[in-house]
Amino acid sequence: MPSYGGGSFNEGKYLKAIPLNQTSPALYELSGDPGPEAVMKDGKLIIKLDSGKKLLQAEVSIGDTEHLDHINPKTGRHTRLGYAKLYIGIKRAKTGDVEWFVKNANIPPQGVIAGGPLLEKGGIEDGDELIVESRADTSYVMGWRLAYKSK
Repeated sequence: MPSYGGGSFNEGKYLKAIPLNQTSPALYELSGDPGPEAVMKDGKLIIKLDSGKKLLQAEVSIGDTEHLDHINPKTGRHTRLGYAKLYIGIKRAKTGDVEWFVKNANIPPQGVIAGGPLLEKGGIEDGDELIVESRADTSYVMGWRLAYKSK
């Protein structure tokens, strides 16, 4: 079985994870460091992409179980299952438009969601960015990875 940094096995704690779409403070330590060539802005993870290459795939290790300060009568634990949806896309520097290639993907308590643009849309130009966004609920990024191909 894969091992993740947080999730349902530890009562919904994602220690030192990056929160997306966070609406209330977490009851444990989160991170403010989204990783190399990345920033957090407006509750979204924004990653600088390598120009002159083709983006093949983006992988995000993520979860959306909420850790509570009380026992939830539905779960009998200090957790509330989340209902977050993940969106991943390329924001084009020339137009400002985002080309979403992962849309409305259900975020599990812990797991990896991967996707990539169509090959003809994967070309990266200077200033293009990857947008990783959680909608409908808070989620917690435990890691991310990008795969490229030379043009």
